[in-house]
Amino acid sequence: MEHDRIAVLDFGGQYAHLIATKVRRLRVRADIVDPLAPLEELRAYRGLILSGSPALSAYGEGADYDQGIFDLPVPILGFCYGHQEIAKHYGGRIEHTRREYGPARLRILVESPIFAGLAREQIVWMSHGDSVTELPAGFVELACSDYLPAKTIPEAVEEGVLAAAEIEAGETDLEAAGTVVGQGAIAAQTGPPAPAGARPGQPGAGGNAARAEASGPCGEAHHHRNAAIASEARGRYGFQFHPEVDDTEHGDEMLENFVVHVCGCRRTWTIPNYVDEQIAAIRARVGDRRVFLLASGGVDSTVCARLLVSALGAERVHLLHIDNGLMRKDESRAIVARFHGWGITRNLHFVDAAERFLAALEELIEPEAKRVAIGNTFIEVCQEEMARLGVSEALLAQGTIYPDTIETGGTRRADVIKTHHNRVPLVQEMVRQGRVLEPLHELYKTEVRELGTMLGLDEEFVQRHPFPGPGLGVRLLCSRGRDVSAAGALAGIERDAERLAGTAGLNAFAIPVCSVGVKADLRAYEWPVLLAGEAPWEQVLAIAGRIYREVEGVNRCCYALSPIGGKLGALPATVTRPRLDLLREADHAVMDGLTRHGLMRIVWQCPTVALPVEVDGRGRELIVVRPVLSARAMTARPALLPEALLEELRERILALPGVSGLCIDVTTKPPGTIEWE
Repeated sequence: MEHDRIAVLDFGGQYAHLIATKVRRLRVRADIVDPLAPLEELRAYRGLILSGSPALSAYGEGADYDQGIFDLPVPILGFCYGHQEIAKHYGGRIEHTRREYGPARLRILVESPIFAGLAREQIVWMSHGDSVTELPAGFVELACSDYLPAKTIPEAVEEGVLAAAEIEAGETDLEAAGTVVGQGAIAAQTGPPAPAGARPGQPGAGGNAARAEASGPCGEAHHHRNAAIASEARGRYGFQFHPEVDDTEHGDEMLENFVVHVCGCRRTWTIPNYVDEQIAAIRARVGDRRVFLLASGGVDSTVCARLLVSALGAERVHLLHIDNGLMRKDESRAIVARFHGWGITRNLHFVDAAERFLAALEELIEPEAKRVAIGNTFIEVCQEEMARLGVSEALLAQGTIYPDTIETGGTRRADVIKTHHNRVPLVQEMVRQGRVLEPLHELYKTEVRELGTMLGLDEEFVQRHPFPGPGLGVRLLCSRGRDVSAAGALAGIERDAERLAGTAGLNAFAIPVCSVGVKADLRAYEWPVLLAGEAPWEQVLAIAGRIYREVEGVNRCCYALSPIGGKLGALPATVTRPRLDLLREADHAVMDGLTRHGLMRIVWQCPTVALPVEVDGRGRELIVVRPVLSARAMTARPALLPEALLEELRERILALPGVSGLCIDVTTKPPGTIEWE
């Protein structure tokens, strides 16, 4: 039958594909469409959704699309950049005024079909630097937003405190609630406006941030005006926030209101037959050839393996597990045993290439260089093994999922946040040649897990924590040592951060090793800040949010779990076996602790990271624990662990040789990615 369809115009935002996923969950077909698509093609859709973008609408960036889309006789809804472009097209004013990253409180001011059935106030998710400061004629302000007091997420947790005993007993759905693990609540992640009018990174003032603090229901300090706008007569709507991410409380209902009620789409598109559709697609693509899958042993590649075997039979599917020397403690042995337990062993191959990967990483410092080297080495080893086995003609299969593609800049307008090992240039060229099969490439982790359950994989495995393809190689940060040229920037960061931290009785120190982040859909390679001292979790999180929002050059904050006297020094270090062995032991302590405290299903992922940093002249590795709450990895909130577990980690990790200190990452995504590199 013919299905009603929604077009998601992909301007390169991190969440563009997630919008389509959420629409499909409403049983309405959604297609990802390039903004340069012919207008005649777009006329076939019942409505358009304009995604976010790394471009800045205030500076006319990314505007090389046909503005004729706004003349189409269908409803249009824009998010973030899309919201700003709608306002600008009809005569509104966009300025680079204030930055917002993370949760905010939305205040609905005017009744509208887009907010039908929703409460007047709710939590939404922000990630932007531009704002609509003047509305075009014919538009109204539907809602404004403001900062969150530290104890407002979630409202269901009385006074913002949740007993660790309740969590360890599994009595609370923390991911659904969006709170921390142990005690406290997610803090405000928005704050005073940044200097207006200047392109980020350039001097200058101007703009009109004051317009965001007018009188009326949104007139208090720190309100953000025009968080939602509409021209009902034209069928045009704009949200400054992202309803598509799970962190927006009622984002699904907002999308449903637009897709079903405003656009009038019929719910005729279903996914129970998804497996059958994918099996048919795999058979059509592969024909009579064989496939060769790089099987890391994680959820994505294992689900991919089961799907391929279901489609083609075990005799046509070759699986290769490569021990790259960057795995967790005893991980490769457990992976091979797991495949044997599932009976997927007919063409299972194993290669120990640890020394080869270490040689490829020798002397590399920059995260992107490390990721590309790891990805290229994977492909080189794979191609050699295919030749040895006489299956060079086989299609290379990968368990690539959508975040791998979008974070690698895999759509025309997307910025490169980090290159995933399955998206290095060598793989990209093979994709262009039609030599790569990726049956999961449109899915997020949540959907992959659901598919794994449908394929009969056990629940414990399907729900295991994600582990990056490059393994510990991107959790072992490297450095050239003390960078004299960065001394001024670090001193300025420390001064500004200390000023904010002092309001809560905390100290702040610049960590002299950069980490990767994402700000308004753009990659940010910036400095972390370490907070130290005694303060309630709520205050720690609130101060962290202010620092990585207000202090230039900062994309991440940590909180010290061990004594910090005040002197952090970067040490020269690369990827070596002794450093990897130390990180393996620290990671094992964290994973073991989460398991014993019953938190593996509550904490979505928990990277353990080693920084080559001495603390007060002692040690060589500062260990960072990064527990987060998430669903699809496109956004994340810090999860603060029960004190009993933190005490165990102090005892075990600080006893490891060479460890200089221990801290916990308290950064949301954005602006900090879940992984540090």
